[in-house]
Amino acid sequence: MSNYKSNLKLDEMVQNLSTQSLMQLAQATKSAWASSAKEALNTTANDYINAIQVKLRTGSSPSLELSLKDKWANKLEAGFSPYDMKPFFATGANVKISKEDGAWYTHVPFEHKTSSATGRTGKVMPSAIYNEVRKLPTWGKLSSKGSAKSWGAYEGMQKIPTNASNTKHSYMTVRTVSENSPPDAFLHPGFEGVHLLEELTEKIPDTFARIFADNNKYSR
Repeated sequence: MSNYKSNLKLDEMVQNLSTQSLMQLAQATKSAWASSAKEALNTTANDYINAIQVKLRTGSSPSLELSLKDKWANKLEAGFSPYDMKPFFATGANVKISKEDGAWYTHVPFEHKTSSATGRTGKVMPSAIYNEVRKLPTWGKLSSKGSAKSWGAYEGMQKIPTNASNTKHSYMTVRTVSENSPPDAFLHPGFEGVHLLEELTEKIPDTFARIFADNNKYSR
């Protein structure tokens, strides 16, 4: 009766396979996170994606740490409450001082959200306003001059092209804000947040199992 002794270093093989799978998991997780951010956000997507951090620790106690490295990205993730925008405007580069009373003032452009625009903070403009402003020629402005209609806060809204072929547009108004503006005149409505991390974290175990199984299959 003969005995067979294997020279395979199974611990080392499993460790290498696990390390390789974990590295692929980190990359897959980061890619999936960025892809979800592109779907959930619009103008702020790059801010969020540039803040994504996926840190992998290998060895006897492997771990995968997901984080966002700046405050703005974390606000986009978790959401934020309404707030007064005037203190922010007061420190802007284009602030001027009134000769009449010495008060600061500035002209602020506002982009108005449409129902098809995701990831933009703020309320969707009323459908009646959108139906009118979308009919304007490129660079046209919504005006009640010579008309019985009144556009209120949307008076002067301009249709601005966002691509070279003029097939996509943003809609902007310009308002004057000063230290004499009413306290509730420039309240940001807040943002509910995209909350991508919770769903992404739940998928990690299944993603790792699939990657590990694939690597084990191809290593044979």
